[in-house]
Amino acid sequence: MEEEKVFMISDGLSSSSANRLSTSKQFARTFQVVSDGDPYSDILLAVLSDVFIGNPLSTYSTLISQIRIGMILSLARAEDTNTGQRPEEPRGFTKMGGDDTVPPLLNRGSKFTAASGLTQAGPSSLLATQPAQEPRARRSAFTNDDAAVNGLSVTEEAARRVYEGAPDEEKAMLPRHNSESWIDLYHHLLMLRARLTFDQLIGIYVEYRGGDNAAVQGKTVNGPRECQAICGDHIMRAGKHWTTFTGSSCFDDFQTVGVIRPLPGWEKRALDWFNPVCTEFRQDLRNESTDRWVGDVHCCRFNMTTGDCHWYDWEGYLKCWWVGREDYDEDCTTLGMLLDLDDGTLSVYQNGRWLGALKDELAGEYCWTAGFCGEGDVSILRGYEITVTR
Repeated sequence: MEEEKVFMISDGLSSSSANRLSTSKQFARTFQVVSDGDPYSDILLAVLSDVFIGNPLSTYSTLISQIRIGMILSLARAEDTNTGQRPEEPRGFTKMGGDDTVPPLLNRGSKFTAASGLTQAGPSSLLATQPAQEPRARRSAFTNDDAAVNGLSVTEEAARRVYEGAPDEEKAMLPRHNSESWIDLYHHLLMLRARLTFDQLIGIYVEYRGGDNAAVQGKTVNGPRECQAICGDHIMRAGKHWTTFTGSSCFDDFQTVGVIRPLPGWEKRALDWFNPVCTEFRQDLRNESTDRWVGDVHCCRFNMTTGDCHWYDWEGYLKCWWVGREDYDEDCTTLGMLLDLDDGTLSVYQNGRWLGALKDELAGEYCWTAGFCGEGDVSILRGYEITVTR
C-alpha cells in the first residue's frame, strides 16, 4: 500500500507561500510521485516543495521544468557518490520544528545545487526565517531560464553534468547531435538505461500481451492484416545495441523483427493497418526524413519463420542474401540481434552463437520493431547472452 506523504505548512511562512505550498502538495498527490517503491520520491518531493514556495503556479511547462530538475538532481546526487549505485535514502518522516512533519530530504535538492555550483542562491529551508526574501532566491535558482551557469540554464547545466558523468560506453552510444539540447540528450540517456518497450502500436491488428508493453501479439479483425510495433522511445544512433526477441511458441508466418527509422506520432494516425513496404505509405515515410537519417537503408526486417530478410529505401525493397541462412533454426523461439552502428551491420544470433550479418551500410538513427500479419507474439529484452564465440 502506498504511503501518502503530506507537507505540513510552517507558521513561519506567509499566507501566500502557504497557499502555494498547499497547491504543490495537491500537485504531488495528483501525480503520485511518493510511491514507497521509488527511492527518489523523497528527493523529488523535496525539490517540488522547495521551488513552489514563493513561486506562482504559472504554466504547465513550468511544472514540467520543476519535475525535470528534481529528476536530474536526484540522479546527479546518486552519480556524485562515484559508487555506480543508487543510494538507499531513508524513508518516513522527520520532525522539524514544532508539529511540522516533513520528509527528511526536504532541502537536499537545493543543497546539492549549491554545492555543485548550479546556483548562487545557497541552501534554502522550508522553515524560512525571512520568508519575504527567500522566494526571489529560489525563483532565480529554479524557474528563471536567464539564470545561467556556464551559459546554460540551470536545467540544461544539470542535464549536461549527468551526461558528462556517464560511462564512456554509454556516451559512445549517444554522441550529441548539432543543436541538440542537453535535456533531450539526458532523456535519451535515461531511455538507454531503461527496459526496452514497444511504445508505438501502429494498426489495429497488434496489441500488448498480458498488459506488458515489452510483449506484443498479432490478432485478426475480420481477417489478418499487417501491423507494426516499434520501440519508438528507444532511438539508437551510434555504437552497439543488443536485443533478444522471444516468442511463446513457434513463430507465425509473416512475423518479422528488425530495425526501422524513428516514426514519431505514427501510433496516433489511427491507421487500421501498416506495412512499411507497401507503396501507399512510401511518400509519407519519406516525408519523415531528417538529417539524422544517413544512407538509404531505412528499414531492415527479418522473417522469423523463413529466415528471409528484406531491406527498404522506401523507393522499393530488396532481399538480403545473407551467409548463414542455412544454419537458421526455424523452430527456435529465441532470437538475438546486434545493430552495430560502428560497422553499419545488423546481425542475427541463435542458440548463443552468431549466424551471420543480415545487412550492411546501416547508418543514422533506428528503432527496434516487430511486425505481424495474423497470429503470433514476441517479447523484447535488452541484451543477448553469447555462449559460443566465433
